[in-house]
Amino acid sequence: MYYDALLRVCVLSASLTVSFASGLFAQTVPTDCNAQDQAAMDGWFPHTQTPAPTATLTSDSNCAFHVSSTQMFLWLTQTDPATGQMRLLGMHTIDELFAPDGQAKIARSKAPLQLRPRVSKSNEADLAAIHQAGSNGVLVDHNGRVIYYEQLFNPPYVDFVRSKFFSNGAFDPALMAAATGVDDFFPTGLMEIKTSWMVVDDEDVGKFLTVPAEIFLLKNENGEIVVSTETQPATVALVGMHLAGRVDDHPEMIWATFEHISNAPNLPAVVAHDGPQAVSAESFIFYTGGTAAAVGNNDAAGLLTLDETTQVLDPITQVFRQFTYGTPNEAIDGALNVANIETINAFSQTNFTPAGDPTQHYFEVGASWMLPNTLQPDMTPMAELRGSTMLSNSTMETFTQNDQQCFSCHNSLPQFEKVNGQLVELPGTNFNISHALTQEYFRTLATQQGMSIKVLR
Repeated sequence: MYYDALLRVCVLSASLTVSFASGLFAQTVPTDCNAQDQAAMDGWFPHTQTPAPTATLTSDSNCAFHVSSTQMFLWLTQTDPATGQMRLLGMHTIDELFAPDGQAKIARSKAPLQLRPRVSKSNEADLAAIHQAGSNGVLVDHNGRVIYYEQLFNPPYVDFVRSKFFSNGAFDPALMAAATGVDDFFPTGLMEIKTSWMVVDDEDVGKFLTVPAEIFLLKNENGEIVVSTETQPATVALVGMHLAGRVDDHPEMIWATFEHISNAPNLPAVVAHDGPQAVSAESFIFYTGGTAAAVGNNDAAGLLTLDETTQVLDPITQVFRQFTYGTPNEAIDGALNVANIETINAFSQTNFTPAGDPTQHYFEVGASWMLPNTLQPDMTPMAELRGSTMLSNSTMETFTQNDQQCFSCHNSLPQFEKVNGQLVELPGTNFNISHALTQEYFRTLATQQGMSIKVLR
């Protein structure tokens, strides 16, 4: 059964952990991690004492961006002494972010996550609402269960949005549409987070961060698979995290992503992403050893079937990472970027304490950012990009790894949606990098006008 395979994957995870130090991820060029970067990393462990991230980078090195991103991840996965649970769970949901003043809110520290197959503010209930970003794909794990998602925000993010874009106690789309100034952007210290979760039993998951949750079930309706209003309790394991953090001189934020080390293999340089060769002989959570690359990262839109009783979908998805550390061969400072990520991952793996903390089994896939203070409205960042310039998370952008990266979607360009059949534009603003805001802009417009909304993306 699946959990026998999961146990084998956990054993594989243990061997990969050792391999960080023994050469599997060995750096190929010297890094630019300097004494300041090393000093920051020295303070990370034990994990119970990982300091809160600051908005100031330790230096202007490539390494400093990965150090900052990894510290954010470690801090969010740390147990909060005030609540006794993972600090991530104290962040705010998108419903709390946009709740009108006076509407009751549930404290995150006292409520389980409510997870949907696709985070969306769309009013539509069809399968489109559970697709991964930018695709028609639904990731199905090898137990046949759909992967669940949640979008979260730290308190400074919530406070800023409610002070900047609320009027008369509610989100006001007109305020966002007017924010077109070149110096109008998110302040430092904000975090926007997206997480992906796999439904698991309570056995064989000791190497995963797990939490109790309420999951929305799927059902068959009029020949389609839709999200039901019915929920049930479940134990879920963290398999991926996107983390956007605003630091000094980078209003675009650093966009970083993390995964469980056992999720999926990297595509070898000698194997074509759409070819007949196997990606790996080893099996992972989302990849069966020996599977041809051409079979991987393919969505099953229109082909999925659902057993409502067991919530099992068919077929399962085969997954691999197309660009190791999100870094294509032609990337600017590509070798240096890879070396820095490997160095920091290796440091975390070999120095992690206390023993038994599941956070040890997660790693930074990569991070992407722009040259300092270059973000402006109506911008398509290309020459300004740095770091992991083709970055994807295998559990969140499974089906778009070949042609997209973070700033392909998270940019300051004008946004368009159809509201009641009419094309509506949101002008280019620096805040358009946050899809939470752009989606709420169109949703609120539609609600105010008593109209339906059809998301184009």
